[in-house]
Amino acid sequence: MVTAAVASFGDYIKNEVLADDLTLVETVASGEVIELPEEVSLGMLVELN
Repeated sequence: MVTAAVASFGDYIKNEVLADDLTLVETVASGEVIELPEEVSLGMLVELN
């Protein structure tokens, strides 16, 4: 579900959060867990360069 949403709206997401890149990975060692509807949760990590 998340992968499909990022594939469809990745450019919009990057634009909204002023990101240069958006990378999906299987697991995130640190960061914040976000709870979404339909019992979906994901980890998010923001890295500044």
